[in-house]
Amino acid sequence: LDLLAGESLYVWGAPGSGKSTFARWLAWLMCEGQMPSGQREAPDGYRESFPEALRGKLPVLIRLRDFHESLPKNPGGETLTLVQLEDSIKRWLAERQPGGLTWECLEHFLRKGEAVVIFDGVDEVPLDDGGPERPWYPRRMLLSGLAEAVKKWNPLGNRLLVTSRPYGLDD
Repeated sequence: LDLLAGESLYVWGAPGSGKSTFARWLAWLMCEGQMPSGQREAPDGYRESFPEALRGKLPVLIRLRDFHESLPKNPGGETLTLVQLEDSIKRWLAERQPGGLTWECLEHFLRKGEAVVIFDGVDEVPLDDGGPERPWYPRRMLLSGLAEAVKKWNPLGNRLLVTSRPYGLDD
């Protein structure tokens, strides 16, 4: 939590290691705005507190196994601009309406630097799609869009958390 309060993070791990559980826990914790009460006291060195830098930020959990369908299906597409990524998020929100969240609301928080966007499961985004006649590369597109988002959103105070199995990203 302290690391995420200061910078965007990539969390990788083997299947079943808790990446998606951590993503859901983070979203829940941010909605609560504090650490859960009633838990046993952790020993020194293991005690965690809720970072002030995350308090009041809007958590948005995007499960990439569903989200990648909202990416533009451009034949030969390998890159995504920030505008295209934001348009994809806008389409996804309009279609899914998670918790009634709209793009206008998320955009408001992003522009103020008060959002934590959690992209869970890069490895679940196909490497290619569209068949041999019209191939496009959703994972490369997503990653290039996320790289653009980090450049623009981080300096404003937003944070991105990206999770994946180890083979989801290469050098």
